[in-house]
Amino acid sequence: MKRRAIIDTHNKRRARSVLLATVALQLTACSNPTGLGSEFWFAYVTNRDGNNEIYLVDASGRVSNLTRHPGSDANPTWSPDGERIVFTSIRDDNRDIYVTTPDGQDVLNLTHHPAAEDNPAWSPDGSRIVFTSARDGNTEIYIVDVDGQNLARLTDHPAPDTDPRWSPDGTQIAFTSARASRAAIYVMNTDGTGVVQLTSGTNANDIRPSWSIDGSQILFESDRNEASDVYVMNADGSGQLNLSNHAAHDTQPAWSPNGSQVAFLSNRDSNWEVYIVGADGTGLRNLTSHAGQDSRPVWSPHGGQIAFEGRRDGQWEIFLVAIDGTALTNLTNNLANEGAPGWRPGR
Repeated sequence: MKRRAIIDTHNKRRARSVLLATVALQLTACSNPTGLGSEFWFAYVTNRDGNNEIYLVDASGRVSNLTRHPGSDANPTWSPDGERIVFTSIRDDNRDIYVTTPDGQDVLNLTHHPAAEDNPAWSPDGSRIVFTSARDGNTEIYIVDVDGQNLARLTDHPAPDTDPRWSPDGTQIAFTSARASRAAIYVMNTDGTGVVQLTSGTNANDIRPSWSIDGSQILFESDRNEASDVYVMNADGSGQLNLSNHAAHDTQPAWSPNGSQVAFLSNRDSNWEVYIVGADGTGLRNLTSHAGQDSRPVWSPHGGQIAFEGRRDGQWEIFLVAIDGTALTNLTNNLANEGAPGWRPGR
């Protein structure tokens, strides 16, 4: 029995080594072609320490606890240059916006307010962060410098404003607002002026705008056909096209890095799967095809892989898959629940 136990332990260690080697090859080859190896990191959220913490993993499979705090940390997003991470954390009985470096040092609370703050998004040049806050009685959009200075309110409306997203050239912010009879997509200048309504917001809810890499188009979700669908439109609101077009629910759209494809989540096969479709609505494919539940698809910086949350063995894990559906890898492989995957921008 003792010899059997030794053999089983050896086999488990060998299997773990093979898994890490596979992850290393996939991350380095598909997402970091410059060969920076251990300098390439991936952020995610895990409760393996009893509370939600942000962890990083490098191309060798080495993991590191970034936040190390008894509060609940969430929503990690890398800065455009890959040198900082913005995240939300409940540390003083309320949710604030924080920024830190990849070594976990220099943690800075940007908002310092008893109201709940959420939805942080980097400006393209990495100098400012836009976010939402209920500090003035309802959810509005604010902006702050990355050092916590020059905080300013951008929207001022009785209806809630949320989902702020910068245009790639840094001149506009798209957002969702219920200031029409239903939720609609709007854009404004980065000082809060020049608000323009892009979708009708009368007979449907249009939410979660996302700019294409060249700024010419905006993805969004809409329930105008009762179930939610993924739409794309020109940046001025014209040319609205239903990309997913199905009676099931389609949600969480994400642009590929070159803007030619869109990944999204759909329950059209009776469970939630990750799909890919061309930006013109052609070439629809089921990428994951599994009886488990999948969520939050995120493209690798160079478009070779998609990371996503998957619940396949009783808990949520982070998986990687090539965009042709092959080379599926469980990146986290832990008994805890893990999610909110975020790639570090490519070098």
